[in-house]
Amino acid sequence: FKAVKQERIGQFVKLARKIRAGAKFIVTQIGYDIAQLESLKKFCHGEGLHVPILVNLFLPNPELAHKMHRGAIPGVSLSLEEAQEFGADSGGAAATFSRSMMSAAKRIAIIRGLGFCGVPLGGPALSAEVLPALLDQAAALSADWQKFYHEICGHPPRHSGREEPHAAPFSTVKPD
Repeated sequence: FKAVKQERIGQFVKLARKIRAGAKFIVTQIGYDIAQLESLKKFCHGEGLHVPILVNLFLPNPELAHKMHRGAIPGVSLSLEEAQEFGADSGGAAATFSRSMMSAAKRIAIIRGLGFCGVPLGGPALSAEVLPALLDQAAALSADWQKFYHEICGHPPRHSGREEPHAAPFSTVKPD
């Protein structure tokens, strides 16, 4: 999402045009601002834009998280806290992996709680071997999504989520 409110409004207006022109679903760009995801849901609901929205979640490795925090990746930014969650302050490989996967699981739980339809996952910190455990952890945390929202955003969610009448159910697909 754009950092400046007026630019964000422009993004939302373009999105509305795309949906009204026939887009059947939306996939967000990489972003970590949970509060802005909630704003997106609120905007779509208020405009009567009822299409499935998938939230793109990219899991960086420690080196990439550091670059993202420094602003070296155009269009993507991580706060210091987010960079640390994804391992830029590296406390050893096992600690970094655990912290990174827990952060991702919390974000998936929040995304589910806000009523989004799914989460395309990618990035160098993700592999087929860890995906099932990540999805299981996210499912286990789902009941507490509002707590994690507050933990990440510093305030409770502004709405309860899942009120969109045409939103497809959230699904997770595990590799065989």
